[in-house]
Amino acid sequence: MTSPFEAGIDACVVWPNGKAYFFKGDSYLRFDIATDRVDQDPRPIRGNWPGWPESWADGIQGAIAVSSQRAYFFRGGEYLRYDIAADRVDQLPRPIAGFWPGWPVAWNDGIDGCVNWGNGLVYFFKGANFIRYDLNQDRVTREPTQISAAWGNWPFPWNARMNGGCVWPTGTAYLFSGSGYIRYSVAADAALGSPAPIKDNWIGWPGYVAPAGLRAGTYTIKSAHNKYLSRDGSNISIVGDRVSASTWEKFTLKRNGAGWTLQDWKGWYWVRLVGAVSLEPFGTSQTLSFGVRDTEYTDHSGNLTGGSTTWDIQHVSGNDYAFKIICSVAPPTYVTAEPAGTMAINRVSRDSWETFTLTRVGD
Repeated sequence: MTSPFEAGIDACVVWPNGKAYFFKGDSYLRFDIATDRVDQDPRPIRGNWPGWPESWADGIQGAIAVSSQRAYFFRGGEYLRYDIAADRVDQLPRPIAGFWPGWPVAWNDGIDGCVNWGNGLVYFFKGANFIRYDLNQDRVTREPTQISAAWGNWPFPWNARMNGGCVWPTGTAYLFSGSGYIRYSVAADAALGSPAPIKDNWIGWPGYVAPAGLRAGTYTIKSAHNKYLSRDGSNISIVGDRVSASTWEKFTLKRNGAGWTLQDWKGWYWVRLVGAVSLEPFGTSQTLSFGVRDTEYTDHSGNLTGGSTTWDIQHVSGNDYAFKIICSVAPPTYVTAEPAGTMAINRVSRDSWETFTLTRVGD
Protein backbone atom coordinates (compact mmCIF):
# COMPACT_ATOMS: atom_id res chain seq x y z
CA MET A 1 0.00 0.00 0.00
CA THR A 2 1.44 3.35 -1.04
CA SER A 3 2.09 5.85 1.74
CA PRO A 4 1.28 9.55 1.28
CA PHE A 5 4.87 10.27 2.35
CA GLU A 6 6.12 8.80 -0.94
CA ALA A 7 4.70 11.90 -2.66
CA GLY A 8 6.61 14.27 -0.35
CA ILE A 9 6.00 16.21 2.84
CA ASP A 10 4.00 19.20 4.02
CA ALA A 11 6.35 20.35 6.79
CA CYS A 12 9.28 19.34 8.97
CA VAL A 13 10.87 20.50 12.22
CA VAL A 14 14.04 19.60 14.13
CA TRP A 15 13.52 19.00 17.85
CA PRO A 16 16.20 19.66 20.52
CA ASN A 17 16.46 15.90 21.16
CA GLY A 18 18.12 15.30 17.78
CA LYS A 19 14.94 14.07 16.11
CA ALA A 20 13.34 15.53 12.99
CA TYR A 21 9.58 15.29 12.57
CA PHE A 22 8.05 15.18 9.09
CA PHE A 23 4.36 15.85 8.48
CA LYS A 24 2.11 14.77 5.62
CA GLY A 25 -1.66 15.13 5.77
CA ASP A 26 -2.94 13.80 9.08
CA SER A 27 0.25 11.86 9.86
CA TYR A 28 3.84 12.40 10.92
CA LEU A 29 6.99 10.27 11.10
CA ARG A 30 10.17 10.65 13.12
CA PHE A 31 13.74 10.69 11.80
CA ASP A 32 16.80 10.18 14.00
CA ILE A 33 19.55 12.53 12.82
CA ALA A 34 22.41 10.73 14.60
CA THR A 35 21.70 7.33 13.00
CA ASP A 36 20.48 8.90 9.72
CA ARG A 37 17.27 6.88 9.48
CA VAL A 38 13.54 6.88 10.19
CA ASP A 39 13.11 5.48 13.70
CA GLN A 40 9.32 5.78 14.05
CA ASP A 41 6.90 4.94 11.25
CA PRO A 42 3.96 7.23 10.31
CA ARG A 43 1.39 7.84 13.05
CA PRO A 44 -1.67 10.10 13.32
CA ILE A 45 -0.93 13.64 14.52
CA ARG A 46 -4.13 13.76 16.52
CA GLY A 47 -3.73 11.74 19.73
CA ASN A 48 0.09 11.83 19.66
CA TRP A 49 0.65 15.57 20.04
CA PRO A 50 -1.17 16.51 23.30
CA GLY A 51 -3.59 19.39 23.02
CA TRP A 52 -3.64 19.28 19.22
CA PRO A 53 -6.91 20.90 18.01
CA GLU A 54 -9.43 18.73 16.19
CA SER A 55 -9.74 21.40 13.49
CA TRP A 56 -6.05 20.81 12.65
CA ALA A 57 -6.25 17.02 12.62
CA ASP A 58 -5.75 16.71 8.85
CA GLY A 59 -2.42 18.52 8.67
CA ILE A 60 -0.24 21.62 8.62
CA GLN A 61 1.84 23.63 6.13
CA GLY A 62 4.80 24.66 8.26
CA ALA A 63 6.69 24.13 11.53
CA ILE A 64 9.67 25.73 13.28
CA ALA A 65 11.32 25.18 16.65
CA VAL A 66 12.63 28.55 17.86
CA SER A 67 14.27 27.37 21.10
CA SER A 68 14.53 24.30 23.31
CA GLN A 69 11.20 25.36 24.80
CA ARG A 70 8.98 26.62 21.98
CA ALA A 71 7.83 25.55 18.54
CA TYR A 72 5.26 27.05 16.17
CA PHE A 73 3.05 25.24 13.68
CA PHE A 74 1.22 26.87 10.77
CA ARG A 75 -2.00 26.00 8.96
CA GLY A 76 -3.83 28.30 6.56
CA GLY A 77 -3.89 31.78 8.09
CA GLU A 78 -3.33 30.52 11.62
CA TYR A 79 -0.52 29.35 13.89
CA LEU A 80 -0.33 27.58 17.24
CA ARG A 81 2.41 27.34 19.85
CA TYR A 82 3.82 24.09 21.26
CA ASP A 83 5.64 23.78 24.59
CA ILE A 84 8.49 21.36 23.85
CA ALA A 85 9.48 20.78 27.47
CA ALA A 86 5.89 20.10 28.58
CA ASP A 87 5.22 18.21 25.32
CA ARG A 88 1.88 19.79 24.58
CA VAL A 89 0.12 22.65 22.77
CA ASP A 90 0.15 25.64 25.13
CA GLN A 91 -1.48 28.22 22.88
CA LEU A 92 -4.39 27.36 20.58
CA PRO A 93 -4.63 28.66 16.98
CA ARG A 94 -4.49 32.40 16.42
CA PRO A 95 -4.41 34.45 13.19
CA ILE A 96 -0.92 35.01 11.81
CA ALA A 97 -1.96 38.54 10.80
CA GLY A 98 -1.68 40.85 13.78
CA PHE A 99 0.67 38.62 15.77
CA TRP A 100 3.65 38.40 13.35
CA PRO A 101 4.69 42.06 12.74
CA GLY A 102 5.29 43.04 9.14
CA TRP A 103 3.45 40.02 7.76
CA PRO A 104 2.34 40.83 4.17
CA VAL A 105 -1.41 41.11 3.69
CA ALA A 106 -1.26 38.94 0.57
CA TRP A 107 0.07 36.10 2.74
CA ASN A 108 -2.74 36.19 5.32
CA ASP A 109 -4.31 33.04 3.88
CA GLY A 110 -1.24 30.93 4.65
CA ILE A 111 2.13 29.64 3.48
CA ASP A 112 3.54 26.68 1.56
CA GLY A 113 6.37 26.02 3.99
CA CYS A 114 9.05 27.46 6.25
CA VAL A 115 12.51 26.77 7.68
CA ASN A 116 14.36 28.04 10.74
CA TRP A 117 17.86 28.89 9.46
CA GLY A 118 19.39 28.50 12.93
CA ASN A 119 20.84 32.02 13.07
CA GLY A 120 17.80 33.89 14.35
CA LEU A 121 16.21 34.03 10.90
CA VAL A 122 13.18 32.13 9.63
CA TYR A 123 12.23 31.89 5.96
CA PHE A 124 8.60 31.48 4.90
CA PHE A 125 7.65 30.37 1.39
CA LYS A 126 4.56 30.99 -0.70
CA GLY A 127 4.47 30.20 -4.40
CA ALA A 128 7.65 31.45 -6.07
CA ASN A 129 8.44 33.90 -3.25
CA PHE A 130 9.82 33.97 0.28
CA ILE A 131 9.92 36.40 3.18
CA ARG A 132 12.44 36.59 6.00
CA TYR A 133 11.46 36.92 9.66
CA ASP A 134 13.99 38.02 12.28
CA LEU A 135 13.21 36.29 15.60
CA ASN A 136 15.35 38.75 17.58
CA GLN A 137 13.61 41.81 16.13
CA ASP A 138 10.29 39.92 16.10
CA ARG A 139 9.28 41.14 12.68
CA VAL A 140 9.50 40.55 8.92
CA THR A 141 12.78 42.06 7.69
CA ARG A 142 12.55 41.13 4.01
CA GLU A 143 9.48 41.64 1.88
CA PRO A 144 8.34 38.96 -0.62
CA THR A 145 11.25 38.14 -2.95
CA GLN A 146 11.56 35.56 -5.71
CA ILE A 147 13.24 32.39 -4.45
CA SER A 148 15.29 32.01 -7.64
CA ALA A 149 16.74 35.51 -7.25
CA ALA A 150 18.24 34.97 -3.81
CA TRP A 151 19.03 31.29 -3.23
CA GLY A 152 22.37 30.16 -4.71
CA ASN A 153 22.49 27.39 -7.35
CA TRP A 154 18.73 27.10 -7.08
CA PRO A 155 17.30 24.33 -9.32
CA PHE A 156 14.99 25.72 -12.01
CA PRO A 157 12.18 23.16 -11.47
CA TRP A 158 11.81 24.40 -7.88
CA ASN A 159 11.14 28.03 -8.74
CA ALA A 160 7.38 27.75 -8.28
CA ARG A 161 6.94 26.12 -4.86
CA MET A 162 8.77 25.12 -1.68
CA ASN A 163 7.52 22.91 1.14
CA GLY A 164 10.06 24.25 3.62
CA GLY A 165 12.87 22.39 5.28
CA CYS A 166 15.10 21.69 8.27
CA VAL A 167 18.65 22.58 9.22
CA TRP A 168 20.73 19.74 10.66
CA PRO A 169 23.16 20.42 13.57
CA THR A 170 26.00 20.17 11.00
CA GLY A 171 24.81 23.39 9.33
CA THR A 172 23.45 21.66 6.23
CA ALA A 173 19.85 22.46 5.36
CA TYR A 174 17.51 19.96 3.75
CA LEU A 175 14.87 21.68 1.64
CA PHE A 176 11.84 19.96 0.13
CA SER A 177 9.58 20.40 -2.88
CA GLY A 178 7.16 17.73 -4.07
CA SER A 179 8.72 14.29 -3.70
CA GLY A 180 12.28 15.63 -3.83
CA TYR A 181 14.83 17.28 -1.57
CA ILE A 182 18.05 19.19 -1.97
CA ARG A 183 20.93 19.86 0.42
CA TYR A 184 21.82 23.51 1.00
CA SER A 185 24.94 24.87 2.73
CA VAL A 186 24.05 27.59 5.20
CA ALA A 187 27.69 28.76 5.36
CA ALA A 188 28.24 28.88 1.58
CA ASP A 189 24.67 30.04 0.85
CA ALA A 190 24.35 27.63 -2.06
CA ALA A 191 22.56 24.44 -3.02
CA LEU A 192 24.75 21.35 -2.99
CA GLY A 193 24.15 19.15 -6.00
CA SER A 194 20.79 18.49 -7.64
CA PRO A 195 17.38 17.50 -6.26
CA ALA A 196 16.97 13.81 -5.45
CA PRO A 197 13.95 11.65 -4.52
CA ILE A 198 13.28 11.47 -0.78
CA LYS A 199 12.14 7.86 -0.69
CA ASP A 200 15.22 6.60 -2.54
CA ASN A 201 17.71 8.17 -0.16
CA TRP A 202 16.30 8.36 3.38
CA ILE A 203 16.63 5.03 5.19
CA GLY A 204 13.32 3.74 6.48
CA TRP A 205 11.24 6.27 4.52
CA PRO A 206 7.95 4.79 3.26
CA GLY A 207 8.76 3.17 -0.11
CA TYR A 208 12.52 3.11 0.56
CA VAL A 209 14.48 0.23 -0.97
CA ALA A 210 18.11 -0.21 0.12
CA PRO A 211 20.64 0.13 -2.72
CA ALA A 212 22.54 -2.95 -3.84
CA GLY A 213 25.89 -1.34 -2.93
CA LEU A 214 29.06 -0.26 -4.63
CA ARG A 215 30.05 -1.96 -7.88
CA ALA A 216 33.33 -2.20 -9.71
CA GLY A 217 33.61 0.32 -12.55
CA THR A 218 34.78 3.75 -13.61
CA TYR A 219 34.02 6.61 -11.20
CA THR A 220 34.40 10.36 -10.95
CA ILE A 221 34.90 12.17 -7.64
CA LYS A 222 33.38 15.62 -7.29
CA SER A 223 33.62 18.15 -4.45
CA ALA A 224 30.74 20.20 -3.06
CA HIS A 225 31.86 23.03 -5.36
CA ASN A 226 31.00 20.93 -8.44
CA LYS A 227 34.68 20.50 -9.32
CA TYR A 228 36.23 17.13 -10.07
CA LEU A 229 39.17 15.61 -8.27
CA SER A 230 41.94 14.74 -10.67
CA ARG A 231 45.36 13.10 -10.90
CA ASP A 232 47.24 16.20 -12.01
CA GLY A 233 48.77 15.14 -15.33
CA SER A 234 51.99 13.22 -14.89
CA ASN A 235 52.35 14.36 -11.28
CA ILE A 236 51.15 12.26 -8.37
CA SER A 237 49.36 15.12 -6.63
CA ILE A 238 45.58 15.22 -6.46
CA VAL A 239 43.82 18.47 -7.37
CA GLY A 240 40.18 19.45 -7.14
CA ASP A 241 39.84 22.27 -9.65
CA ARG A 242 38.57 20.63 -12.86
CA VAL A 243 35.11 21.67 -14.05
CA SER A 244 34.61 18.85 -16.55
CA ALA A 245 35.43 15.16 -16.43
CA SER A 246 37.91 13.78 -18.94
CA THR A 247 40.52 11.04 -18.67
CA TRP A 248 42.40 12.58 -15.75
CA GLU A 249 39.27 12.81 -13.64
CA LYS A 250 38.24 9.16 -13.93
CA PHE A 251 39.21 6.46 -11.48
CA THR A 252 38.78 2.69 -11.61
CA LEU A 253 37.22 1.04 -8.58
CA LYS A 254 38.05 -2.67 -8.27
CA ARG A 255 37.51 -5.37 -5.71
CA ASN A 256 40.61 -6.54 -3.84
CA GLY A 257 39.75 -9.25 -1.36
CA ALA A 258 37.61 -7.79 1.40
CA GLY A 259 38.22 -4.23 0.25
CA TRP A 260 38.54 -2.05 -2.83
CA THR A 261 41.29 -0.34 -4.77
CA LEU A 262 41.02 2.93 -6.68
CA GLN A 263 43.31 3.42 -9.67
CA ASP A 264 43.91 6.67 -11.53
CA TRP A 265 44.19 7.08 -15.31
CA LYS A 266 47.90 6.14 -15.22
CA GLY A 267 47.07 2.84 -13.55
CA TRP A 268 48.52 3.94 -10.23
CA TYR A 269 46.69 3.07 -7.04
CA TRP A 270 45.52 6.26 -5.41
CA VAL A 271 44.03 4.74 -2.23
CA ARG A 272 43.57 1.36 -0.67
CA LEU A 273 40.26 0.67 1.05
CA VAL A 274 40.42 -2.12 3.61
CA GLY A 275 37.36 -3.88 5.00
CA ALA A 276 34.01 -4.88 3.58
CA VAL A 277 32.04 -2.00 2.11
CA SER A 278 28.48 -1.86 3.40
CA LEU A 279 25.83 0.75 2.73
CA GLU A 280 23.36 -0.55 5.30
CA PRO A 281 23.35 1.27 7.60
CA PHE A 282 24.60 4.39 5.85
CA GLY A 283 27.59 6.09 7.38
CA THR A 284 29.51 2.85 7.95
CA SER A 285 33.17 3.75 8.35
CA GLN A 286 35.76 2.10 6.14
CA THR A 287 39.52 2.17 6.54
CA LEU A 288 41.21 4.35 3.93
CA SER A 289 44.85 5.10 3.17
CA PHE A 290 46.25 7.75 0.88
CA GLY A 291 49.21 7.32 -1.40
CA VAL A 292 49.90 6.89 -5.09
CA ARG A 293 51.73 3.61 -5.78
CA ASP A 294 52.34 1.34 -8.72
CA THR A 295 51.23 -1.78 -6.84
CA GLU A 296 48.32 -2.63 -4.59
CA TYR A 297 49.18 -2.52 -0.91
CA THR A 298 47.63 -3.38 2.40
CA ASP A 299 49.83 -1.46 4.81
CA HIS A 300 49.63 2.24 5.54
CA SER A 301 53.09 3.33 4.42
CA GLY A 302 53.19 6.30 2.10
CA ASN A 303 49.87 7.79 3.11
CA LEU A 304 49.51 11.47 3.81
CA THR A 305 48.81 11.27 7.52
CA GLY A 306 51.10 8.51 8.70
CA GLY A 307 48.07 6.62 9.97
CA SER A 308 44.79 5.15 8.85
CA THR A 309 41.69 7.14 7.97
CA THR A 310 38.00 6.41 7.67
CA TRP A 311 35.76 6.89 4.69
CA ASP A 312 32.10 7.44 5.59
CA ILE A 313 29.90 6.42 2.69
CA GLN A 314 26.22 6.96 2.05
CA HIS A 315 24.07 6.47 -1.02
CA VAL A 316 22.90 9.72 -2.59
CA SER A 317 20.90 8.76 -5.68
CA GLY A 318 21.27 6.38 -8.58
CA ASN A 319 25.02 5.89 -9.14
CA ASP A 320 26.05 8.57 -6.63
CA TYR A 321 27.64 7.96 -3.24
CA ALA A 322 28.61 10.74 -0.83
CA PHE A 323 31.62 10.31 1.39
CA LYS A 324 33.80 12.18 3.85
CA ILE A 325 37.44 11.34 4.54
CA ILE A 326 38.54 11.54 8.17
CA CYS A 327 42.26 11.39 8.96
CA SER A 328 43.27 9.71 12.19
CA VAL A 329 45.32 12.45 13.76
CA ALA A 330 44.70 14.32 16.98
CA PRO A 331 42.16 15.82 16.73
CA PRO A 332 40.51 13.94 13.83
CA THR A 333 40.95 16.12 10.74
CA TYR A 334 38.91 16.10 7.54
CA VAL A 335 40.10 16.22 3.98
CA THR A 336 38.82 19.48 2.47
CA ALA A 337 38.32 20.69 -1.09
CA GLU A 338 38.38 24.49 -1.06
CA PRO A 339 36.41 26.52 -3.64
CA ALA A 340 39.49 27.11 -5.81
CA GLY A 341 40.22 23.39 -5.85
CA THR A 342 43.00 23.30 -3.27
CA MET A 343 43.06 20.01 -1.37
CA ALA A 344 43.91 20.29 2.31
CA ILE A 345 43.81 18.28 5.53
CA ASN A 346 43.20 21.05 8.00
CA ARG A 347 39.63 21.16 9.27
CA VAL A 348 38.36 19.61 12.47
CA SER A 349 34.67 19.97 11.65
CA ARG A 350 32.83 18.65 8.63
CA ASP A 351 30.58 20.68 6.41
CA SER A 352 29.94 20.90 2.68
CA TRP A 353 33.63 21.39 1.84
CA GLU A 354 34.39 17.98 3.35
CA THR A 355 31.79 16.15 1.28
CA PHE A 356 32.67 14.40 -1.99
CA THR A 357 30.45 12.52 -4.43
CA LEU A 358 31.57 9.26 -6.01
CA THR A 359 29.66 8.70 -9.28
CA ARG A 360 29.77 5.55 -11.41
CA VAL A 361 30.17 6.59 -15.05
CA GLY A 362 31.07 3.32 -16.74
CA ASP A 363 31.98 -0.36 -16.46
